[in-house]
Amino acid sequence: MKRFISKYWILMAAALFLLLHVPFLQADPPDKVSWSRGPWTDEGIYLGQLRNAINHGHLDINESDCVAKTPLFNLMMYPVLKVFGTNWMVARLFVLLATLFTFAFLLFRSKRSWAWIASILLLGSQFYVFQYAHFAQAELLQCDFILLALFFFIRIGNDADLKSRNYGNIFLSCLFIAFSYYTKISSLYLILVVPAGLFLHFILAFWFDKTDWKRRLMQVLASIGFTIFFALIYYACWYLPFKDTFELFNENELSSVTGFEFSMSDYFRLFPFNHSVLMKDKSLFLYILLTEISIIGILVLSALKIKGKKKDKNLFPLLFIGFWLLLEMHKFGYHYLPQRYLIFTILAASCLAGFVFQAILKQHKIIGGIFLFLLIFVVGNNVRFYADSYLNRHYEIKAMNDYLGNYNLSNETIIGPWAPTATWVCRAKTIPIWRDYYYHEDPINRFHPRIIISELDETDSDSAYSKMNVHLKEISDSSRQYNINLWKPVVYWLKK
Repeated sequence: MKRFISKYWILMAAALFLLLHVPFLQADPPDKVSWSRGPWTDEGIYLGQLRNAINHGHLDINESDCVAKTPLFNLMMYPVLKVFGTNWMVARLFVLLATLFTFAFLLFRSKRSWAWIASILLLGSQFYVFQYAHFAQAELLQCDFILLALFFFIRIGNDADLKSRNYGNIFLSCLFIAFSYYTKISSLYLILVVPAGLFLHFILAFWFDKTDWKRRLMQVLASIGFTIFFALIYYACWYLPFKDTFELFNENELSSVTGFEFSMSDYFRLFPFNHSVLMKDKSLFLYILLTEISIIGILVLSALKIKGKKKDKNLFPLLFIGFWLLLEMHKFGYHYLPQRYLIFTILAASCLAGFVFQAILKQHKIIGGIFLFLLIFVVGNNVRFYADSYLNRHYEIKAMNDYLGNYNLSNETIIGPWAPTATWVCRAKTIPIWRDYYYHEDPINRFHPRIIISELDETDSDSAYSKMNVHLKEISDSSRQYNINLWKPVVYWLKK
């Protein structure tokens, strides 16, 4: 079967994957991709400071907290936008091509193993992941790095040389986990996944073969050392220089509606609530069901192996994936759980199903065949979500960009959370204003904007203007409103 899945088929699949994304490259995010405005505003906001630096010659870390949270994302985007221009399509294509390259690399280097084929099919076709794969945001690049960390982790277990301690693969696995949270701090909780996976491997090695436990222990210690090393680089070279900015967004975000209160009673109250809400999501229901079946499958397989004291290299990747999925469960204690927070959870679930499928297929062909049918059904079910989003594309963000692109605004300032999203064409300097952000006191007199872009009710900025007794209609001489999904951003041209 692997001969059938030749490199040419992989190249054809990559071309198809790319073509499926092309119709969405200039479209708004689909209405069903989130109930929060993040997918519509964050593409602009998270690259707004970088675009200001490229177009206006100065990077201001205090314009927002986005560069502080996404240093590697902005660093990777810098040469791309510098060479090809600060264009929305360029930024989107970079994320898409990076993800496509990662998928192709994994399939080629893993010799087209069924585990990776199944994992990538499940992941790449899932509605939310598919859409974020062509958004100019950090989440899919983080996923790419996590997948590469898993790839090198697996190589540790595949090494049959008992004299090799595999420090190179351990280093690379820890490095790519570090790259993930360097890209965006939101994946920092995965920092211990490699040491934890290797520690579980050490325990199992001690159980199965007491002659190998010293080598496994050295691997655990090496992974801890590499993890600390990369964390210290981040801490010393990035966190400490911008500590004030980090503390600001920690206070404003992590302790607000986004936060997990670290109360077990509160967690157990929110877990069933969030689970029931996600089970009603048609694009997630089958993935949750598949994950639960996969967990049962791996528990049964593990119990059989432990009882018989038999080694199975097909189970080794599940040490990484299992601990990773366990860490993902903390999100079910969030008061605020938009779909983008679940991208890593979907990734972990897809990998779990893919590698459980391979482990079952090696042992029980009939059960593996049933599992394969279930995987095909889940992937096939995703086609209807693609069709729905394709038939219901909107281009309001493009229209807003084209409208402002008709004016000479390259030397002007435009403020508001929607401003970076609306200015890819006109290249104006943008600052996303939020109330109580320390840098944004009295923004009109401070930044002297030519335009303010704000939702009618100002919920995007937490009423930053009206609570300062500034009425946007009164200080503007014209305006234009756009209807973007649930929100109505208005372009206010201020009186000169």
